[in-house]
Parts: sequence; structure tokens; C-alpha cells
Amino acid sequence: LLMCAAVVYAAAGNLPSPAWYSMVGDLVAERERGAFFGRKVRFGTIANLMALGSAGWILHESTRRSAPLHGFAVIFLLALAAK
Repeated sequence: LLMCAAVVYAAAGNLPSPAWYSMVGDLVAERERGAFFGRKVRFGTIANLMALGSAGWILHESTRRSAPLHGFAVIFLLALAAK
């Protein structure tokens, strides 16, 4: 059930992507599209890597202090706020 929910969540999150890329492609000059989308992907990748590292650090510190549930709560609350 959890795997099915994760698949539906990922698929639903990607539904507006074609329309968004089409709209932004119309707004950004053709000669600048590659650089624009390259920067977008680069910043998104850096943000994801930083979020993964931060979540790992939070979980490690909370486990070291014998409170892993608090760590998970902090991570999920931050994810909720970011979403």
C-alpha cells in the first residue's frame, strides 16, 4: 500500500511538468533555453543534495541522543513546510 501511494504521489507530482516546460519554453528566448533549464536543474539538484544531507544529519543527531522519533518528526515537519 505504501509503495502504491509513493507511485501515485510521484506520478501526480509530474503531471503538470509538460505544460510548465511548454509555457516556460515560450517565455524564455530560444537561445537562452538550454542555459535556463541547465541552471534550473543544477539548483534543484544542489537543493535536493543539501536537503538529503541535512535530513541525514538531523536523524543522526537525534538517534545519538536516543530520540529518533523526534528527528523523524523534525524532518517531516520541515518537508511539509517546504512543500
